[in-house]
Amino acid sequence: MVPEMGAHQTVKHHDLIAQLRTAGHENVDYITQYADTAQHWDAMCELIAPQGRIGTIVETSEKLDISALQGKPAALMWELMFTQSLFGTADMARQGRILSRVARLVDGGIIRTTEQKTRHGLSATKIKEAHAIIETGRMIGKLVVAN
Repeated sequence: MVPEMGAHQTVKHHDLIAQLRTAGHENVDYITQYADTAQHWDAMCELIAPQGRIGTIVETSEKLDISALQGKPAALMWELMFTQSLFGTADMARQGRILSRVARLVDGGIIRTTEQKTRHGLSATKIKEAHAIIETGRMIGKLVVAN
């Protein structure tokens, strides 16, 4: 799925360090984190290249040792889609331009869904079923529970 979306190379997230080293990479310039930042934090800190960038959209209640990035010096960037409107920032109108651009990219087939499975019927049973699938750690892409 990921190569069809343009990835040059993929690795499994279960052991990032070993996977990247096996693939011939000592470090990487960019890491985009979409799942469990705290679980992968130590590996990301080791793998990020000096002056690299780690971006995430994932909240965590766990404390992260950001000093692990100091010696590289690498950047950690957290993104929240509605930061501009939530805080009324000076660039708030930019969010509308970003969403319009994303809509054009989706309409043009440049950005595609990663939806792989759908469970129909919005109920506690279907949500439990969806969670059980995700908790196996083998789910690739997104699972949707639709009404």
